[in-house]
Amino acid sequence: NDGKLAHSQYLGARISGNATRSSIVKSLKFYSRDEYGKKNVKYDLIPGNTMQLDRTTPIDKYNKFRIRNGGNDLGHAQFRDNYIQSLVSDLSFDTQASRPCIMFINGEYFGVYTLQEEYDDAYLENTHNIDKKNVMIIECGKEVGEGEESDLAYYEELINFAKNNDLAVDSNYQKINQMIDMQNFIEYWCTQIFIANQDWMNNDNNYRTWRSRTTSDQPYEDGKWRWALCDMDFSFG
Repeated sequence: NDGKLAHSQYLGARISGNATRSSIVKSLKFYSRDEYGKKNVKYDLIPGNTMQLDRTTPIDKYNKFRIRNGGNDLGHAQFRDNYIQSLVSDLSFDTQASRPCIMFINGEYFGVYTLQEEYDDAYLENTHNIDKKNVMIIECGKEVGEGEESDLAYYEELINFAKNNDLAVDSNYQKINQMIDMQNFIEYWCTQIFIANQDWMNNDNNYRTWRSRTTSDQPYEDGKWRWALCDMDFSFG
């Protein structure tokens, strides 16, 4: 808080992360809700953060955000995830904007953290201008992060088609092109391979896919699956 964020803004918070919960240095996820006073934090939390839609419109409201301890990179570089995401933020897949910060809890110094965007339906509305009621996010290919439980069937349809059809056949390849954003897919996979992420597909872990539920002539509302980069803590050796 640099003094410009209104003190009347109340947020919910909970500890986040999996294995790193065992550390004394916790990650926290913050929520803004109507019952806390305001639906969004309307503030330039991450200077320079812009919409994925045009790369120029600034984002100055957040429904959720995370103050992250470095995850599995805690005790090492600590900012590996954010550094890697910043290197590839100009590519076609989603990345989480971030900034370093210092956290105090009840006046007690807790150290250097990273303030980071959170992937959710509000994120897609903010960055891609898609109605958040029209999005689905699948986490690790098996859990619905945003949307309805039945949305998992849409992702399984994609995976089953890819597994059960020869994609060297042009008609099958064209079908896949109708189901996913191919440029997004290629750039995402090239990035994961180049950075040698050890906590990804080999562990069926740390990947997000999303799409619009219905289609329109608006950008990104084409019903195609797209990938979002997250948790790069075990990358670059």
